[in-house]
Amino acid sequence: MKQKILAFVLGMLMLTSGSGLIYARSTASVTNNFEFGVVDIRLEEYQIRNGKEVSYPKNKTVYLVPGMVISQIPRIYNEGADCYVRAKLTFRNTDELDETSFNMGKNWKLADDGYWYYTKVLSADDDVDIFSELHIPDDFSQE
Repeated sequence: MKQKILAFVLGMLMLTSGSGLIYARSTASVTNNFEFGVVDIRLEEYQIRNGKEVSYPKNKTVYLVPGMVISQIPRIYNEGADCYVRAKLTFRNTDELDETSFNMGKNWKLADDGYWYYTKVLSADDDVDIFSELHIPDDFSQE
């Protein structure tokens, strides 16, 4: 009888110690590190005048003439973390200008939501021109 009790106790010890080892092996510790970047962009406008790039005049009235080409270069500067950018181009009081009116930069794509998306990541301390010229159609209304 003592041998049966001893065998039972030893069997239970082996069972519990074995499951303890199995349990210890099935756990692991993982640490996730997340970092958040700061999106900090600014927009400046330039134009080519007499062969040189200069600041675009603020609050200047431009009288549009059919067939006219306006030098205007809106430039996005990234002063934060690497990011994606988009732009929406709108005009007041006319529906005659559309995406064909702009000389867009080569990596800009117009999406169905009306925004132009830059297809590359804009790296920190880098900049990108949205377009370089605005073309007024030859049949642009004078009204």
